[in-house]
Amino acid sequence: MTTLIGNRYRLYEKLGVGGMGAVFRAEDRLTGDILALKRVTLPTAPLLTAVTDADSDADHMRLALSREFRMLASLRHPNIISVIDYGFDTEREPFFTMDWLQNAQSITLAGLNTTPEERARLLAETLRALAYLHRRGVIHRDLKPANVLVERHGRVKVLDFGLALDRSAPLADDQLDGGMTGTLAYLAPELLTDSPPSISSDLYAVGIMAYEMFAGKYPYSMKNAALLIREIFGATPDFSSLPARLLPIIARLLLKTPRERYQSADEVVSDLAKAFDQSFGADSIEIRESYIRASTFVGREEELAQLGKALDAAFAGRGSAWLVGGESGVGKTRLLDELRIRALVKGALVVRGKVSEQGRVPYELWRDVLRRLTVSTEFTDLEAGVLHALIPDIETLIGRTVPPAPPLDGAASLQRLKLTITDVLARQKQPLVMLLEDLQWGAESVDILSHVAASAGANKWLIIGTYRDDEAPSLPDELPHTRVIKLARLSDSEIATLSAAMLGEVGRQSFVLDLLKKESEGNTFFITEVVRVILDESGGMNQVGRVTLPTSVVAGGIQQVIRRRLERVPAWARPALQRAAVAGREIDLKLLPAFGVTDPETWLAACANAAVIEVMDGEWNFSHDKLRSFILRDIAADELVRLNRGIAEALEVIYPDNPAYAETLAEHWRAAGEHEKAFAYALTAGEYLIGMTAEYERAERLLLQALNLASERAHVRNLLGEAALRRGHYDIAIGHYQVVL
Repeated sequence: MTTLIGNRYRLYEKLGVGGMGAVFRAEDRLTGDILALKRVTLPTAPLLTAVTDADSDADHMRLALSREFRMLASLRHPNIISVIDYGFDTEREPFFTMDWLQNAQSITLAGLNTTPEERARLLAETLRALAYLHRRGVIHRDLKPANVLVERHGRVKVLDFGLALDRSAPLADDQLDGGMTGTLAYLAPELLTDSPPSISSDLYAVGIMAYEMFAGKYPYSMKNAALLIREIFGATPDFSSLPARLLPIIARLLLKTPRERYQSADEVVSDLAKAFDQSFGADSIEIRESYIRASTFVGREEELAQLGKALDAAFAGRGSAWLVGGESGVGKTRLLDELRIRALVKGALVVRGKVSEQGRVPYELWRDVLRRLTVSTEFTDLEAGVLHALIPDIETLIGRTVPPAPPLDGAASLQRLKLTITDVLARQKQPLVMLLEDLQWGAESVDILSHVAASAGANKWLIIGTYRDDEAPSLPDELPHTRVIKLARLSDSEIATLSAAMLGEVGRQSFVLDLLKKESEGNTFFITEVVRVILDESGGMNQVGRVTLPTSVVAGGIQQVIRRRLERVPAWARPALQRAAVAGREIDLKLLPAFGVTDPETWLAACANAAVIEVMDGEWNFSHDKLRSFILRDIAADELVRLNRGIAEALEVIYPDNPAYAETLAEHWRAAGEHEKAFAYALTAGEYLIGMTAEYERAERLLLQALNLASERAHVRNLLGEAALRRGHYDIAIGHYQVVL
């Protein structure tokens, strides 16, 4: 028997155990991927906080862990293990998942019988990973060979962040683990006297590993713990067996006093490069990005409190549905992220859905939602057949063949789909939180949401949809069973709070606030971008307020601000980023080789470090649609034609004969000027929508486009007649059939 975590991850053998929990090999039932899953052990001792109630104290810990997991999931570096997903199981115990490194070796074992240059490379990669973590405020605290692995391609992967700390938050004694943590043999002397972990203590651990790699032994006696502790405090290692060029580097790393050691990983890499006359270039990621990305949630306390009460009511069986409206960039997604954390901590099942502007996939809003529920729901054959068009791989997910659902015409088919989705949602054992984004592009998906929202009050559901109210002001009328929250731009005082969260107290100075108010007008996306420009112009976090800024640091307006952000992506990564923007807001990883990306992990890291793309729930997307829109506006017309053709050709190879991608292919071929191919795929998509999904209105739109792409085709008119007939629009159907005759 195997254990299931969150009804999604199937656990197999234990890979390791430590002070913060155990790591298992696991299978993701949704993707079939093999990964590593860490079950985190909550401390039994209460936290040193103002909270005294035991349950509240545990919730405080879960909230802190959830925020840390979210931060860890945002880290992307070629030499750092990727955190893929995180959450709480049905017993409210925390876990997170990571890449599984099959047949990996510890850095000391991998360095055996290799050249000094190869061992130096492994150390440099470790230090580059450490520099990245430190710049984001993360102290590892448990660096040792078992947590610095070399995967089968020879690349270092630093892992096990269960003991990592965020230095931007105040530390309390016993935080996270109830006492001093780490592995004794790799602890810096000051950690044995209750000094806080630091960059210097992490680098000391690297020094121990470097000594082992080049001297072939551990620097101190391992006879017993007491003798080891005495030598850590007072003994000088024997450096005679170290190569002369490495001796000063390792000796400095192992100095007893923290301030006498190296103070940054980049500095160590620089000295390694000089010693070996090789390029071990350190990362160029700026520390300021950690402050920007981890800034305090500001200005939505009232709305978050309102939704928090709705969450409590849903747990009590009084569900509700909400719409959160506001302009692009005003902070709708960040509000949902904060609520997601609270819902996970409380024990809810959280699912997300979104609609893309292109709306290329039938009932797109519901695909990810329902696919996630396949691992927690027993489907009947009829339900599985009805949902097959929305979840093309449903047979793989539920492990059996699905017979086709009996065909129904018109409104009856759509009504059956609505009832099926509502019933599946109602059968969930946990309270259910649905976060649905960009409903302004929802089309047919919104019609289903209206039906689902009508049942929210009788179920343990909290449904929250976001929409751009300037683009779809009448959406609340289409969803009469929802309550509406409108997010306004931040007030002057809220701008000051957010500015201080990112810049420190200098962010409250009048010259900074006046600039932010003028250039952003309270839009949170623009505020964040202007802060980045301020930091660029002033030369770094410590220089703000010490240098005179130009009257306007954003000459050229907010468009120039966005351009500056995109220019932070390395030049070598920009062509593929441009192609990804043409392909859509979501990054299809299968397309990356067609974009010229030979090392997807490095490319993703480069774009993520510039804060242009981000990963959420295992999916990569542009971090904001404004960034993607700006990239598209910057592409010349003839180049856009070429890029669309390339994407269409790649999709034909990757998804051959897959009708679910026919609409996408029709759009790309149309943009490429290939009207015959666009016509053929539009026709395929129309037939698919009529026969499989009951999206008759969408099918009509596609087929009408097909008529404009080629000469009159009787078959197209016949399909248009069928779509209109199934919708009950008999006069329109008769008109199409008359043309056919």
